[in-house]
Amino acid sequence: MSTTFKLHGPALDRSEWLSHLKWLLSGRGSWTPLACMKHLYPDAATDPFQKGSVLLLGRESARGVWVESCEDSISIELPALASSMDWQIAGWLLRQGAKLGGEIRSEEDQVLGVDDLTIDTFVERYQRTIKRELAIVRHGGGTVRFPVGYFELMLSPEDLKVEDSQAIINYLTRQCLRYGDAFLASRMKFQSKDGSEKLLAHYSTRSTLVPANVDVMTFSGPDGIYTDDPVPIDKVREVLANFMVPVGSYLYIPAMDWSRDTALLEALVGKSSEEIRESLLEQFKIAIISLPVLAMLMMFRADGQPNEKEGDAFLNGIKQAAADESDHSIFANACRKLMEQMRETMASLRNCSIEAEFLTAIGMLHSFLSVEAADDYKKRLYRLVETMANASRTRGFLGMGGRISEARQHALEEIQTSLFPNSGENAK
Repeated sequence: MSTTFKLHGPALDRSEWLSHLKWLLSGRGSWTPLACMKHLYPDAATDPFQKGSVLLLGRESARGVWVESCEDSISIELPALASSMDWQIAGWLLRQGAKLGGEIRSEEDQVLGVDDLTIDTFVERYQRTIKRELAIVRHGGGTVRFPVGYFELMLSPEDLKVEDSQAIINYLTRQCLRYGDAFLASRMKFQSKDGSEKLLAHYSTRSTLVPANVDVMTFSGPDGIYTDDPVPIDKVREVLANFMVPVGSYLYIPAMDWSRDTALLEALVGKSSEEIRESLLEQFKIAIISLPVLAMLMMFRADGQPNEKEGDAFLNGIKQAAADESDHSIFANACRKLMEQMRETMASLRNCSIEAEFLTAIGMLHSFLSVEAADDYKKRLYRLVETMANASRTRGFLGMGGRISEARQHALEEIQTSLFPNSGENAK
């Protein structure tokens, strides 16, 4: 049960229409894509039809809008009980197509003219359609296919008895926002101590959809990793029974503030609060020593060509900070430790996800340091990375000027954004 429109015709400028769709998917319009779209369609803004079709899900969507590119047409489908915003987006896409020479046909194979595509006319079509669909759903038993992550949402009889159709659409919209803005956890292979292979997912305090068929889970927060050993999923289900919601083939875990219920975290990971705190403190000590190396590796891996001058600039920067005996800052102390443990630190980071470790370590800075101390550490780290980037400049005419490679410039900007997400000016 859905409403489908076809956009086609030899005069349609599909290339220009596609540019309008990409503009919409970039989030620059009034329609804001849900977080899950980045996971389901990571390249949507550059290649919307990479998977053949794309489901447009926005912050005011109840069901989304399916857009499919066929050989001779473009299909725009509104699932049953779509929201007013979903219909507005469909209408906008159809109007853009009509302006670019396309012919619009309804599912009754009627050609829609300019008057049929106005905003007011489309609102009337939406209102008629929603009343018809609501009557069918109420009569049909109460199951509505919910598109976020391809789940199914079960509406209760009480929900379906509401006479105001907009109340049900608002309910669906809240559910779409709740699940659509959740992080979709990936399944990873994990080898347990007994040699058996298990499926693992990770949760890091933000609202998350965890695949229901994983065997074990790990847990972390902005202050570090809480679990030494993965927790069996049966134990997770038991401890978080009052918070976890089964959603299709996923388990939804809301954003958890462990500081408000330390007993819950203790039961989950099997350690006391004191043991967890000691473990996090050790992780923090390692993090502040590792951060300069992680930043260096991010620069080196930018284009896969480590630069000798860049490496020298890194080592000189660490040595200078460590040599100043009057400097007792966190950064200087970390550099002294790093000089002692450079080989071990490099070895420990050999097979890790550099970007993920970098972001985790930055989170620890804010958990364990004052705002002023964390800011001082980040500024000095950024100056070190900036010095490395300048050392990598290619020589210009007669040895003057020169430039940083595009890949390294991009890596430098990524590091700056990670360190100072609100304003790059804070790096200065």
